[in-house]
Amino acid sequence: MVDLIKKNLKNYKELESIYRKDKKGFKKAINTLYSKIDDKVIRIWYNRLNFETEITFTINKREILIVILLGLFSGFISKIPDFFNLEWYTLNPNGIKINATEETFYSRNISFIIFPSLCFYYFLKDKFSIKYIIIYALILIISSLFINSFPYEENSDVFDLILLHMPIFSWLIFGLSYLGNDLKDPLKRLNFLRLNGDFIIVGVVIFLSGLLFSGITISLFEIIGIDIAENYFDYFGIWALSSLPVVTVFVVTKIPDLVKKVSSLIANIFTPLVVLMLILYLPSMFFSEFDPFKDRDSLMTLNILNISVMALVVFSLSSFKDLVSNFKINSVLALSVLTIIVNLVCLVAIVGRLFEMGFTPNRVTVLGANLLILINLFYVFFSLIKGKSNEDKVLNVKHSIGKYLPIYGIWFAVVIFILPLLFS
Repeated sequence: MVDLIKKNLKNYKELESIYRKDKKGFKKAINTLYSKIDDKVIRIWYNRLNFETEITFTINKREILIVILLGLFSGFISKIPDFFNLEWYTLNPNGIKINATEETFYSRNISFIIFPSLCFYYFLKDKFSIKYIIIYALILIISSLFINSFPYEENSDVFDLILLHMPIFSWLIFGLSYLGNDLKDPLKRLNFLRLNGDFIIVGVVIFLSGLLFSGITISLFEIIGIDIAENYFDYFGIWALSSLPVVTVFVVTKIPDLVKKVSSLIANIFTPLVVLMLILYLPSMFFSEFDPFKDRDSLMTLNILNISVMALVVFSLSSFKDLVSNFKINSVLALSVLTIIVNLVCLVAIVGRLFEMGFTPNRVTVLGANLLILINLFYVFFSLIKGKSNEDKVLNVKHSIGKYLPIYGIWFAVVIFILPLLFS
C-alpha cells in the first residue's frame, strides 16, 4: 500500500480510488508516510484522515427555558394525583368501581409522563411540519384515554400486555418525532436506535449523580436533627425524576460526541463476549434440565435473552463507522447466527405450547414478536453476507434495519388495540 501511494502521489483520482477500496490500509500507510516524506499530498491526506473535531457547544437561554418548561410539564403530569387529590379508581369487567392506588396511575401513565415532552422537544428543535406534531399528540392522547379507561381485572394477561407495550409504542411515536420530516430515511431511523443507547448511558450517569446528591443532602439535614426525606421526594425528587428524560435528551443532542466513543467501546467489548457466551451456553442447554418446551419460566428467560442479544446486534451495527474491520463484521455475523438459533428454539417451544394448551394473549404476543425478530435477523444476516466490501455490508444492513423498524410499531399497536378485542 505504501509503494502504491508513493507511485500515485500526482494521480489524485487514483489515490481516491485506492482509498475507497481499502480505507483502513490506506490510512495506516498515510500515517507511515507522513513521518518519512515531506510531501503536500501526504500532509493533506494525513490531516483529512486524522481530523478530529473538538467538543464545542453553546447553550442559549431559550434552550434552557424550553428544557425547564418541558421538565415542569412532565413533573406536572406525575403530580396529578397530589394536585387534584382525586380518588383514583378503575372499573372491573362488570363495570364496578374498584379503589386503586397511585401506583395504578403511574403504571398506566408512565409513557405520558416521559414521551410527550420528548416529542415536543424535537418539534421545537427541528421545526418539522406542525401537522406531524398534531398527529403524534392525538395518538398519545387517544392512547392515554384508552389505557386509563380500560377495565381492570386482576391477573389479566391482556391488561398486563397493554401496560408492557404502551411505553414501547409511545417510544416509537417519540422516534417519529426524532425523524421529523425524514420519515422514510432508514439511516436516520437507525441513528435513532443508536442515540437511545447514548440516552441510556447519559441518563444512568445523571440519575446516579442525582441519587448521590440526594443522599448527601438528606444525610446532612439528618445530622442536624431535621428529617426531610419525605418532603424532599414530594417537592423535589419526583420533579427531578420526571425531568430526567428531557434533560438527558438535551445533553446528548447538544453534545453528541460526549458518549459516542463510549457507545462504540461498549459494542466492541460486549459483542465478542456475548458470542463466546452463546457458543458455550447453547450446547450446555441441551444437556441440562432447562426445558423451554414445558417450563414457562425457562421460555421467558430464553425470550429475554433473545430480545437482549437482538438489541446488541442492532446497537453494534449502528455504532459502526466508515472503517470496519473483518473482526467486527464477523463478530456481528456470528452473533446474528447464534441469535437465530435461540429464536428458533423459542419459536418451536411457543408453537408447541399453543398446540398443547391453546391460544392466550401472552402466547400470541410472544409468537408474533419472535416471528418479527426472526425475519429481522435473517434480513440482517443476508445483508451482511451479500456486500462486496465491509463498508457495503454495513450500509446494506443499516438500510435493512431502518426499513424494518416500522413493522415493530405496527405489531405493538396490534397488541395494544386489537388483541384486547380478540380476547375480551
